[in-house]
Amino acid sequence: DSNGKMDPFAVVDWISSADGSRWEFSRTPTHFSGHMAPQWNHTSRGQSFAKGDRLEVRVWEKDAFSNELCGKVSASVEDLLTAEHLKEVARYPPVPSS
Repeated sequence: DSNGKMDPFAVVDWISSADGSRWEFSRTPTHFSGHMAPQWNHTSRGQSFAKGDRLEVRVWEKDAFSNELCGKVSASVEDLLTAEHLKEVARYPPVPSS
């Protein structure tokens, strides 16, 4: 970067437990000059899930010619949701796939 600070963005992939396929579930806007403490305040649509489905979050540094992977983490959807959240999610019908 010309200003010496990172311009990070995050990509969230959904990984199916059924067949291991993955698809981009969500992407944050780039936090220009967010450097090592980006703040995105980003929400994504709801999604039904199966036992064992996982989310992988990758943080990228946006550059003019290419993007550089800064790091990644993954967790099961079940681990990310508490029992209380599951009750709330169950109240909403799944979003139809397009």
